[in-house]
Amino acid sequence: MTQNIYYTVEWTINDGQLDAFKKLADDCVGRVHDKELEMLDYQWYFNADNTVAYLRERHTSSESMLFHIENIGDLLGELLQVSKITRFEIFGNTSDQARRTFEEVGKQTGFTPVFLPHYSGFAR
Repeated sequence: MTQNIYYTVEWTINDGQLDAFKKLADDCVGRVHDKELEMLDYQWYFNADNTVAYLRERHTSSESMLFHIENIGDLLGELLQVSKITRFEIFGNTSDQARRTFEEVGKQTGFTPVFLPHYSGFAR
């Protein structure tokens, strides 16, 4: 069983806001890279016409998740001015505190995270 926690976040980008969105995504990458040593994987992707972005994250723990939301909270607010979250799935066994925190952030920002506890499998 893996202890890592994975995210998939789908962002629908507002018309005319692609450049602003990409700049903010780049700002997130820089901040996460420099300050979040427990972030194992942080990757952005775009669909073919650049109207939807996907963010994949892999955290070592619930504590890493909590630090991440603290670290990028202001950038999240800016991202939500140029896009909206249309899907947010959290894969893995999160702490009660992490779950409550992400549910509260979801209420404040208009998205609902879906929590999917780990059942079975392995990571190499």
